[in-house]
Amino acid sequence: MTVREVLDSEPVRRGAPEVLAGHGALEGDVRWVHVSDVPRVAGLIDGGELLLTTGGFLELADPDALAELDRVVDGGAAGVVLELGSPPSPAVVARARERDFPLVVLHEQVRFVEITEQVHRRLVSAQLEQVTFAAEVHATFTMLGLRRADRGAILDAAARLLPGPVVLEDQRRRVLSSAALGGATAPLLEEWEARSRLVTWRAGTAVGGPEHWLTTTVGVQGRVWARLVAPRTGDTARAAVVLERAAQALELGRMIERDDAATELRLHGSLISDLVSGRLPDEPAALARLRAVGLRPARAYVGLVALGGPGSELVGRLRRLLGDSRVEGLVAPLDDRHVGVLLAADDPDAVLDRLRPEGLLLAAGEPVGRLTDVPGSWRSARVVAGVAGDLPPRAGVVRHADVRLHGLLASLGDSPAVSAFVEAELGRVLAHDARHGTDLLGLLRALLDAGGQVTALARATHRNRSSLYPALARLEQVVGHPLDTPASRTSLAVALLAHDLGRAR
Repeated sequence: MTVREVLDSEPVRRGAPEVLAGHGALEGDVRWVHVSDVPRVAGLIDGGELLLTTGGFLELADPDALAELDRVVDGGAAGVVLELGSPPSPAVVARARERDFPLVVLHEQVRFVEITEQVHRRLVSAQLEQVTFAAEVHATFTMLGLRRADRGAILDAAARLLPGPVVLEDQRRRVLSSAALGGATAPLLEEWEARSRLVTWRAGTAVGGPEHWLTTTVGVQGRVWARLVAPRTGDTARAAVVLERAAQALELGRMIERDDAATELRLHGSLISDLVSGRLPDEPAALARLRAVGLRPARAYVGLVALGGPGSELVGRLRRLLGDSRVEGLVAPLDDRHVGVLLAADDPDAVLDRLRPEGLLLAAGEPVGRLTDVPGSWRSARVVAGVAGDLPPRAGVVRHADVRLHGLLASLGDSPAVSAFVEAELGRVLAHDARHGTDLLGLLRALLDAGGQVTALARATHRNRSSLYPALARLEQVVGHPLDTPASRTSLAVALLAHDLGRAR
């Protein structure tokens, strides 16, 4: 209760209270009501008491009364209520006003016991309500922890208990999750980052910012990873209990996830390592191990490899990719540069089509029918991965069918044989263009794209056929090979592809 609420209670109102001093402190908390008439009462003050007296130290001579009043104020008393008797001296009233300390006189007789009974009953009731609420909060989040509830369920519970919206943000002020009664969070999240940056990130629980957000950090000391925010709260103390318990539940869930992920990674890594090293003696033994890690056998198995970052980070990205795509599989490092994925699927193409590894090169090997043959699938996936790095970026998983001739030429790289072939086929054209500033190579590319058909070439280059014949005759003369035979055009097309790949490298 506050001092004002005590003064508004029925027993005090019957005493016709008059506030002589401390109007600015009437919202101060009252922890207890204490009745005393002893002159030296300051030694009995612990803080937060509202002192009821018929005189006591206020009847002392002014110097002593003023000194005792100062000691009462410094002791943390919430205020003094004086019943009928000698009024306090002007000096005492002036000192109370100077200290902004509530000093109240009652002009009608009241029974102090009625005041103490009512105030204490309400205080005890409020304390019991707080204890009951804290127990409900504890039970709610403990049950969510036992059920391994996700972030959404934890935030939904927090929003119900507050009651009000709650937001989980990371240290870059990005919203990780949010919840509100009724589910309407869109207006709350408008310009979130800009508003959040006005609220200083403080350790523990605090109120701050122009909107007076209640915040609490999530994570153990030195490893804080997020912050819970209650933008609108009624009872700050109750809201703090909810946010702090929700933060503990979120951190506990994250720790359990890390432990589970580490255990699962060890199991997956052990099986993948045994497959690669050939330690599994036969197919039944390999299938038994597969079932033991929770993956069912299938008609086909596909090995994938990924390039793109440190092992632990890449493993995490691949695990999330499988989870988001609803694809079951094993993930573990193959070596310092590659992370392997093992998929068991009755329809491998359909499963691979569901994977969308954004910003990640994920290469698939050839499907195999036996689990013990998966190392061969990983070997072919490594080849695809090595080749795909030299190809234009593409969405989804890269397979052998995607690299084809590009893959063969890219795998050969800058070998002397390929360089000699390109020079023999295109060297004269490249030299002519360099000396004369022409673009015979572009004309050759357009002709090959048109399948050697002059009509299609004219349409693609927006030229008439009659003007193309002299140009094509000159091109054939410079190339030194016929342009009208399939074998010659194929040879030139392969040389042009190798030339383009070499320039891309």
